[in-house]
Amino acid sequence: MLIALALLLTLPLLFIASQAVMYLRRIRFSESLVARSVCAQSVPEDARRTLVVVGDSLAVGVGARAEESVAGRVAAAFPHVRVFNYSKAGARARDVAAQLARYPDGKADVVLLQVCANDVCGLHRIDTIEAQLRGVIGTAHGLGARVFLMPGNNFCLAPFFMWPAQPLLTYRAIRIRSMLSRLAEQTGVEFVDLIYDRHEDPFLREPQRYFSEDLIHPSAEGYAHYFSQLLAKGKLDRYLSA
Repeated sequence: MLIALALLLTLPLLFIASQAVMYLRRIRFSESLVARSVCAQSVPEDARRTLVVVGDSLAVGVGARAEESVAGRVAAAFPHVRVFNYSKAGARARDVAAQLARYPDGKADVVLLQVCANDVCGLHRIDTIEAQLRGVIGTAHGLGARVFLMPGNNFCLAPFFMWPAQPLLTYRAIRIRSMLSRLAEQTGVEFVDLIYDRHEDPFLREPQRYFSEDLIHPSAEGYAHYFSQLLAKGKLDRYLSA
C-alpha cells in the first residue's frame, strides 16, 4: 500500500521534472537563434514610401535569415520602400511604444505591429495590453500611417510545447485574439489574423515545413506565409505601391 502510494506521488514529479529539462533545452536552443538574428532594414536612395516595423521576435524574423523575414520580403518586393525595423525578441505590447519612438521622421506610410506572442505567455491583464496597443496605434496614426496588426500564428500549438501547456496557452491566445479583432475594428487598423481552425492551419498540417529548428518560431516558409497573408488579407501593396 505504501509503495503504491509512493509511486503514485513520484510519477507526477518525474513527469514535471522531465518536462522542465526538455523545455530548458529547447529554450536554450531558441535563444541561440535569437542571438544570431538581425532585423532586416532597407534605405534605398530613390525611396518613395516608408514602412516602420515594431514588435517581437516574429517581427525580427527569428528562425530565418533577415531577408526571409516579413520585413526582408517587403524590402525585396517593394525596392522603393524604406524599411525601418525597431523590433526586439522578447518584446511585449508594453515595449512597442518605445520602439516606435525611435523612428526619427514625422511621417510614415505604413506601421506594421507584430506583437502579442509574449503577452500570451504572460499573466498581465488583457485590458492592459489593449490600452498599451491603443497608445501605439494612436502614435502611428499621428504619423499619417496605415496601421497593420499581425500578431502571428497560434504558436501555442507549436511542437515546442507539450501538454498541458498547449491548451492553457491557447485559451489565453484566443482571448487576446478576440481583443485584437475588436481593437482593430474600433481603431480602423488592418488586422491580419493568422489563427485558423486546427484542420486548416498550415503550421499544424505541415509543422516540419513551417516551423524552424527551435520548434516555435516560423521557418523561412512560415514567414513567406505571413507575407502572403499581409498582401492577401491586408492589401499591403495598396499602401506601398510606387
